[in-house]
Amino acid sequence: MTEQFTVHREPAGPTGSSPEGVCAPDYQFGRVLSPVGTYDGDVVPDSICAMLVVEGSGVVHQGNVTTGFSTGRLLVLDGALPMTVEVTRPTAHYAWRFRSSMLTTPEMWAAVGSSVTAAPSVWGPARVLANALIGADPAVSHSADALRASELVLASILSTAVSVRRA
Repeated sequence: MTEQFTVHREPAGPTGSSPEGVCAPDYQFGRVLSPVGTYDGDVVPDSICAMLVVEGSGVVHQGNVTTGFSTGRLLVLDGALPMTVEVTRPTAHYAWRFRSSMLTTPEMWAAVGSSVTAAPSVWGPARVLANALIGADPAVSHSADALRASELVLASILSTAVSVRRA
């Protein structure tokens, strides 16, 4: 997962983000600790990204769209577009990227550029699943079933969100 974000401008103190995760053929996910700084995301055609912010804040720039994020927010982003993430407060977040999945439906594309707020009781299962899969045997974490479980948990967060704010 280290290829997910590269340091564009080195922040003061510890440099760069500290990601750990799973890179499977059709999806990638992980947990990332990012100090204050600016990071460029990879461009992957026909993909959709999600970022669940556990703590911290900043903004994501994608084309003409700027989406703010803070603790307890889930962002849905177009993975095929260049993105720059500006971290304004040290951030702990989970990141997912899916290709050829249920999250690439027209309904999900309509959520791209959105920042969704949900209670920890709603997004907690995504954290639990991601943490379990990060430490799992690759036969499990890289499986189609793990992909589907991750998609379903994120779709559930979006469908039960407290509020949606378009950037």
